[in-house]
Amino acid sequence: MQLRGNHVTTRVEWSPWNYVASHRRFSTPEDAVNTTRSTVLSVVQAWAHVDRVILLELSGGLDSSIMAACLEGADANVRCCTLTTTVPGADERQYAGLMADQLGAELQLRVLDFEDARFDFPPPPSAVVPGMALLQYAVDMAMKDAGTSYDTVSHFTGGGGDTVFCYLRTAAPAVDAFREVGIGAGFGAINHLSLLHGCTFWKAACVTAKKLMRRPKSPCVADLTFLSPSIAACLPADAHPWLNQPEGALPGDCERIADLVGTMMFRASSPRGQETWLRMPFLSQPVLEVCLRTPSWMAIAGGVNRAVARAAFADLLPPEVLNRRSKGTFVNYSGAAYQRSKAELRQFLLFGVLRERKLVDAAALERFFDREPAPRDTSFMRLFELAMIENWLRHQP
Repeated sequence: MQLRGNHVTTRVEWSPWNYVASHRRFSTPEDAVNTTRSTVLSVVQAWAHVDRVILLELSGGLDSSIMAACLEGADANVRCCTLTTTVPGADERQYAGLMADQLGAELQLRVLDFEDARFDFPPPPSAVVPGMALLQYAVDMAMKDAGTSYDTVSHFTGGGGDTVFCYLRTAAPAVDAFREVGIGAGFGAINHLSLLHGCTFWKAACVTAKKLMRRPKSPCVADLTFLSPSIAACLPADAHPWLNQPEGALPGDCERIADLVGTMMFRASSPRGQETWLRMPFLSQPVLEVCLRTPSWMAIAGGVNRAVARAAFADLLPPEVLNRRSKGTFVNYSGAAYQRSKAELRQFLLFGVLRERKLVDAAALERFFDREPAPRDTSFMRLFELAMIENWLRHQP
C-alpha cells in the first residue's frame, strides 16, 4: 500500500491463490507429507539457528507439539512454557509435559490471572488495525513475563497452524474432492468427513450435497451484532484482495484463505515482539506455499483433522499427542473474565468512541448487559471484539 496525500494505491505482491491452483496441487498424499515435513523442519530450525535462545509457547495441542518436535536437535537453547487457569478447561500440562520431556527442556507453568484479562491497554505501535482482544492480551502478558525471566531472544508459537494445515470444520473438503478429482474421491472424502465429525455417512453426504448445489458465496460474512442499523447500508465495498475469489475457486480453498486473512491481521497486533522477537514459523512464506498446495480433501484423510501434518510428523510425536481429537479451551476463563468485568465493560462500550460515533446499537447492548448468559452461551465474546475495536480507536492519535 502506498499513501500520497489523500491518494491510496495498493498492489498485491504475493497471493495464496497462486499456490492452490490445480496445476500446483500435490497429486499424492505421499508428496504432500514428505514435502510438508522437510519444509516445516528446515524453516523452524533455520529460525532457531538465528535466535539461539527460545521460549516455546507449548499448549500440548498438535500445532505447538509439531513445533516442539521440529526444535528437537536444533542449534538453540529451548525452554517451554504452558498456560493454565484457575477455572477448568485449559490445563494441558499432561500433553505439554510429554513434548517438553522429549525435548529435554524445562517446562514452566504460568497461571493466567484475571487481572491480566484487560480490554483497556495500549496496543503496540505496529497494530495498524484492531487485532488484540482480552484473552490474547492475558496470554501475551503471561508469556512475556515468562520470557523475561529467561532472558529470551525470541518467542516461538504454533500460531496459524490450524489455518496452514487446513483445519476446516465444514463439508468443503468433500465438495472440493468431487469438483477437482471426481466421484470416487468425492465419496471417499464423504466417508472421511463422517468419521471426522462422528456422524453417519448419509448425514455427511446430505451436507456435502447441499454445499455442492448451493451457489458459491464468500466465506466472510459481516457480523452486524450490536452494531447500529445504519452500519449495514455503508459497509465497505473493497474487500481484502485475497478474498477476491477467482473463477471456479473451490469452497475449501476459499475458506482456508479467508481464515489466513484473519490470521495474518492478528500477527502484527501482539505486544510480544516489541522487546523480543515473536516467531510464528508456520506463517513463514515457504511453509505457507507448500501447505497451500495440499488439497483440502487430503487434510481429512482417515477421518482426522490436519491429516497431512499428522502423518508428516507421526514418528516425532508421542502417540498421546498424535492421536488427540480435542484440545484445551479458555472458554471458561473468558466467561469468568466477562462476569468479573461486566460493569467496567458496560461503561467502556456505552461511553466510548463507538457510541459517540453512533456505530453501536446502545439499546441492544443495554439489553444484553441486563440479562444473565445461559449455560454454554458464548455470545459475550462479541462484546470482547467490540471492546478490542473501541480500545484501538481510543489509542489512535
